[in-house]
Amino acid sequence: MNMLQSENGLLSISPYPVAGEEESDLINGGMKTFTTVPGLLF
Repeated sequence: MNMLQSENGLLSISPYPVAGEEESDLINGGMKTFTTVPGLLF
């Protein structure tokens, strides 16, 4: 099992969302929306 841990976030882990499918609750430090990958924990 692979695991990544970060106190301040990870960059470039998943692709940007497709236009129109953004989730407004998922915003990174650069104020950009992002997608999730299987196994992601908040």
